[in-house]
Amino acid sequence: TILDLLNELDAQGYDTKAIRAEFFASTTPTPDQILQRVAENFGKIEDMRAKMKNWGSAGTKTFPVVERRFLFKKPDKMKFITPDINRTMIINGDVTFEIDERGSRSITISDYTGFSEKQIDFRYHLQEVMNTHNITFTEEQGFNNSIYMLELTPNEPNIIYGKLIIYIDYDKGIDVKTNAFSENGEILFSKETVVSELYKNIWVPTGYSEKMYFEDGIIETNTRLEEVELNTGISDEEFSIP
Repeated sequence: TILDLLNELDAQGYDTKAIRAEFFASTTPTPDQILQRVAENFGKIEDMRAKMKNWGSAGTKTFPVVERRFLFKKPDKMKFITPDINRTMIINGDVTFEIDERGSRSITISDYTGFSEKQIDFRYHLQEVMNTHNITFTEEQGFNNSIYMLELTPNEPNIIYGKLIIYIDYDKGIDVKTNAFSENGEILFSKETVVSELYKNIWVPTGYSEKMYFEDGIIETNTRLEEVELNTGISDEEFSIP
């Protein structure tokens, strides 16, 4: 696509700002096309290895940086290895498995909530998201030519959220911010991309902040990915649950 070509020119050091401005001024994609752009970008990521750093806070309490090894394989396999505390967590679809010095534990989230992560994963399960939501532009639109704001309302009520407001950078094909609200309009959760980097003509969010909102305060988690390697051929065995 023209956006992929512009990204390739950027990677080679060309200034494409003027071309991009003209392109977005003359083009208004539909909500479905905007989400498809994200799916196309992330669809190029077959797998990923990276060093992950996490830190955060809960109210006035802060948490120090924890370093992990992170592995991902599309569409929904992840592995987090924390050597300092001898802990490994594997996510394989709806199943989460964790093993450490206390033993091992396994949980299937959808068994408790009746909700699957696939319903909101427009990066890798776009068709399911489109089947389960009414997707429209928000009344207020974005903060520059390539940012679009979409409102996703579930077709059927669920216990997780009432609606999602998603900010998407159509130029890069990444979601830059997501806010989840209750049916009463109270914010429940937010995730914001603070750093994105171009690898092999693929835009990858490498720094993001997540917040969970409770009556007695906010829990914030920050993540930074370093030494990112894409599409190295990670095997399914890496994500096997014992």
